[in-house]
Amino acid sequence: MSPDPRYKVVSIWQEGSQSEHRWQFALALGEVITIGRAQDCQVCLQSRSVSSRHAELSLVEVEASPPPVAADNAGAHDPEATAAVAKQDKVLELVLKDVSTNGTGVAAASSSWTAVRNSCKKTLGAISSLLLPYNRKTNDSGLVLSIQSLGDSLPDARDDRKGTGRWRYHSKLGEGGLGIVFRAEDTSGCLKGEVAVKVSKIPKSAKPGARLRHAYILHRECQWSMKRLHNPSWQRYDPSRAIFFVKYLEDHTGCWAPDLDFEEERTVFEASDFLWDTFRNGLHTFPYVVLEIVPGITLHQRLSLSTVPAEEGGKSLPREKKVIIAKQMIQAIKYFSEFGLIHRDFRTTNIMVLHDEEEKAGKTQQNAPCIRVIDLGHTIASEPEQIRNRSAVVRCNWRESKQKHFEWAPPEVKYKQVNFCPPCFSFDVYSLAVLFMQLEMRDFAKARETCTRLSKQDASACKSGALSLPTSFLMRMLGRPWDRPPPQKVWEALENPSLAESILASLPVAPRTQTADRSRSRSPRHTNGKLDRSTNGVTDHNGHGTNGKASAGSKGAKDAAADVNTADEDDAAGFDLAGLSETSPQPTTPISSDDFEE
Repeated sequence: MSPDPRYKVVSIWQEGSQSEHRWQFALALGEVITIGRAQDCQVCLQSRSVSSRHAELSLVEVEASPPPVAADNAGAHDPEATAAVAKQDKVLELVLKDVSTNGTGVAAASSSWTAVRNSCKKTLGAISSLLLPYNRKTNDSGLVLSIQSLGDSLPDARDDRKGTGRWRYHSKLGEGGLGIVFRAEDTSGCLKGEVAVKVSKIPKSAKPGARLRHAYILHRECQWSMKRLHNPSWQRYDPSRAIFFVKYLEDHTGCWAPDLDFEEERTVFEASDFLWDTFRNGLHTFPYVVLEIVPGITLHQRLSLSTVPAEEGGKSLPREKKVIIAKQMIQAIKYFSEFGLIHRDFRTTNIMVLHDEEEKAGKTQQNAPCIRVIDLGHTIASEPEQIRNRSAVVRCNWRESKQKHFEWAPPEVKYKQVNFCPPCFSFDVYSLAVLFMQLEMRDFAKARETCTRLSKQDASACKSGALSLPTSFLMRMLGRPWDRPPPQKVWEALENPSLAESILASLPVAPRTQTADRSRSRSPRHTNGKLDRSTNGVTDHNGHGTNGKASAGSKGAKDAAADVNTADEDDAAGFDLAGLSETSPQPTTPISSDDFEE
């Protein structure tokens, strides 16, 4: 990989060639890729019509267009990161220079050829085609090359000039606020077949603290998989249900706290008063994680296809298949809650539906997997001290606007400054009810409106229920957090819809007085040295103590002592779900990140 921290990964292949060979380069500023017939060209073409040195590829810096800014900044995940993106005033562009005698043709997708001659230059787009040569004999069809700019500074990218780098990138799979996911191949042979590489996209110009927070979120979501969900040595591991979640394979985000186990590490880095701007670790230049690739499309895409006429490529989703998907989503949430985890982002864009050839067994066997839950970036543990933790790697911004909706998030996290309310499964069961309604209606806007009304216990919003579940059961799933049914009861009701009402009647109804931990965060004190059970210190990768913390008499410690919250206090804060409205107070601390929009 080039020593210049800024480079562009470029893939080149010959169209119509029997060979599947692709060249990949990590092209840095000041470097040149030569295309021609000569043996010393980086892209050597076996054609007499191509000049010995026909064309050159290089990078130039140009002024970036200012990013669009929403009127209310809806969905912002980290103010420092957003500001850093705005300050990025230089971008890299790939430029072609013709150095041939017969010219080079350049075309973007579905466009005609443009001639580039006599050392002239042409800026290339994300995908471009080259015709070599442009001027040729009548019976000479020439060679057509495809050139794709895969991305900037992709980690450990293979460079065929130098024989360095591990990953041969193929295409981009998705992008969101936290990162970008690429389809890639491991040229080292350690991982067989194609994998997904998820890269943190926080800009280099961001402050160190913002870059570290993003990298830590990426690290933590990988560890949830490797240390919990897919860890055979963990006591709650169940391979039959772990398969409902995408499996993370490698963590390349940096060295966080090598002397601490995962639980101790979270205690340190999830503290609201952790000083990210002063912490230094062995953060990778370009943090990333590796996970298995899922052969399918998102549930959002699949439901969208079902609304398109068959003659236009639409494909209906049979009701039987919807029920199978719903049951497997229940199993996924049940497995998650047994680990004491809350996904907090259980929605159509984070659920993959496997391709038909991958789910043939699922058409006759309901226990055969046909979904994968992806993206664990918002996942936290349902510990009491996390309820009001204001840490920038725990708290999410659920502020909505006319353009931005978080229909899968329950009212308590939108209108009251809490990260979740007990029991552990209540957040995700609410999301599950929304998914049921989306599966039933296929109209996302109508499903959102219906669920909002049902959450306020308006039974007239939907008289027919969803997926054979009665409206009363859905209202319970969308009701007060402590009254929502556990996943197992949802499963039983979906398995036997005729018994749903009796199952509902058997569920306990919590009294009006609730107990909720008002702790703002886990607030460990840090010292020079390894973790001390009395002070919870941490050392960085150089052995230096970090993050001196406020004394035990600080505000955080006082908040931790106030652990009783009555129903009257909840109602006064707008917590009574029946009385919630869009004018209720909104949270003011935007943190964490948006997930991948597939």
